[in-house]
Amino acid sequence: MEPAATAQPAPPTLTILVASDHPTYGPGSAALFTLAVDNPTEAPIIITFPSAQTYDLVVYSGETEVWRSSAGSAFAAALAERIYPPGVTLLGRERWGWRDTSGNPLPPGSYRVIGTLTTAPPQSGNTVEITLAGP
Repeated sequence: MEPAATAQPAPPTLTILVASDHPTYGPGSAALFTLAVDNPTEAPIIITFPSAQTYDLVVYSGETEVWRSSAGSAFAAALAERIYPPGVTLLGRERWGWRDTSGNPLPPGSYRVIGTLTTAPPQSGNTVEITLAGP
């Protein structure tokens, strides 16, 4: 009789966290985003990235991407491993001045922000809703 197959536990994963400094911004106020990862386990987690880039932030208006924090940036194309200890690790902060990737000002309205670890495949985190108020 063959031994019963046992289910392998899923590999531990990180939780990607995005926050903005305010939910609503007035004209001329830049949004500040903070991106972090939470390792909810009791052991370090090693993650491999296909380049020197470790995260990206994307802003959407409806379903349309209007801004990406990495737009226009170049990253070394070399495999990189990062170790994340248990707990929360700050990845970075990004300032956004309500302009699209081409530099055009965006109209007042609601926008969604999603942070991603740039692993292969990418791992997305929570969505943050922010609003640009009119004059």
